[in-house]
Amino acid sequence: ALTSFNACYIGGFLHFAYRLFPKIAARLLPATWGSSLGSALVDNVHNGVIYIPTYYIAVGVMEGRSTEAATQNLEREWFNTYASCSVFWLPYTWFNFSVIPSRNRVKFMAVGNFVWSIFIDWISHRRQLSS
Repeated sequence: ALTSFNACYIGGFLHFAYRLFPKIAARLLPATWGSSLGSALVDNVHNGVIYIPTYYIAVGVMEGRSTEAATQNLEREWFNTYASCSVFWLPYTWFNFSVIPSRNRVKFMAVGNFVWSIFIDWISHRRQLSS
């Protein structure tokens, strides 16, 4: 489930979304914040609003849980997941948008996502593991 989700989300959606983040940041945030910090902030909002809910529901359903059970798990774990996500992804994304050439950004994010996937998978399943 995790592999399928990442293939679709990272290989599909983010491939296009990361091209838009600097443009969104330039329109919504002060120019003094810079493109890389602005892109990291846009990505962080995206993570809380789109990525985390999509992860919990899609992976939960692919693992055989009901949509209701997956949503309940999301509600229980959203804050801890988002806080952890922000601590990891804000600096990582800032580095990606400030140092990594644009042609390599999706690849660089895939490396970070490998590490993050292990962590988010643990967060989303820790209640099952302790039972």
